[in-house]
Amino acid sequence: MITHIEDMAQVARASGLNIGKSIPYTHLELIEQKNHGWVAICPDVERPESQYPINQYGEVIKKLLKDRKIKKIILLLKDKNSPYIKLREFGAQYIETRNLHGLIKHLATCRYAIAAEGGSAHIA
Repeated sequence: MITHIEDMAQVARASGLNIGKSIPYTHLELIEQKNHGWVAICPDVERPESQYPINQYGEVIKKLLKDRKIKKIILLLKDKNSPYIKLREFGAQYIETRNLHGLIKHLATCRYAIAAEGGSAHIA
């Protein structure tokens, strides 16, 4: 059975790029089981055209929390200075993610993710 990793390796080999035989493996502290009913919201983006209004995220949070299947909504932001910190008022629980490793670590605990277009959306 061919996996996506094998497919990507074949594409890399066919590209003619000089790729070393030993490629370092990135170690991430990921959990094996995601928490059912947990949602991560990652609204921080740099590009203004990708920023969604706080009230739209707030409406989504309220609707999700009304549904008893969603147990927890985690708000992943770079820091408390983000304008999206206001989403705590709608019931999201803030977690500061100072670097990419922290973002991935907390994102991996959630079953679902909502992210703005760009940045963390590519990871989610």
